[in-house]
Amino acid sequence: MKFNESIYQSFALRFQTIEFEESEYLAHHGVARYKKKKGNAIYRISLSMSLTNRGFVRISGDLGFESMNYHLGKIIDLKNPDFEPLLTSHEVWRDKEAWTHVLKDLGSMPLKLKSDIEAFQVAIMNHVATYILPFFEKYPDLQAVNDKILNAHSFSEYSSYIPGNCTFKSLIIMKMFNNPQYEEYKKVKEDDYIRFVKQDPARWQPSYDAFHEMVAYLDKTTF
Repeated sequence: MKFNESIYQSFALRFQTIEFEESEYLAHHGVARYKKKKGNAIYRISLSMSLTNRGFVRISGDLGFESMNYHLGKIIDLKNPDFEPLLTSHEVWRDKEAWTHVLKDLGSMPLKLKSDIEAFQVAIMNHVATYILPFFEKYPDLQAVNDKILNAHSFSEYSSYIPGNCTFKSLIIMKMFNNPQYEEYKKVKEDDYIRFVKQDPARWQPSYDAFHEMVAYLDKTTF
């Protein structure tokens, strides 16, 4: 929709004021992405609008790290080598009732008049400042991810924070920072893979093989 494209272009100017200089518009998905790089960290905010009507769908923030992409890409083919999300702002959605209220409020805003659109832009940028930027600031580097997630939660909880390839990403971070849980976590995940392979070899054997490749790579790599 041309309407959506104009919305995204106007947001690009607003995001530039908070140093998100890069942007892209994926018309077939109804998504605009605004990106910022700072040191090893890559920050991306995605805004989704309906393809069938003038309406808000979703906003989220994703955080990645170039060093993570490098090591992960040694073993698996990344769909986007330039940006592989490590963490997503879904973490702040723990209070589902509160978040439902927030998203409904954004979704109910009219977008017919110029003044409507300006009010919507202000509301989105306030949302970014209130929820997404503090989330980014909480994890300025991989050391923070190691300390605040891997050391603060049980192994079974990691996937609630780290979406996609959680096992490999967690192993990489643990090895990078000499996390004393590395060997234990490696053993737990190997036991999981063995169990999964017994249940469905065709599905899980390739993943188990990749796990062994990753462990072999990490164990011989000096960080």
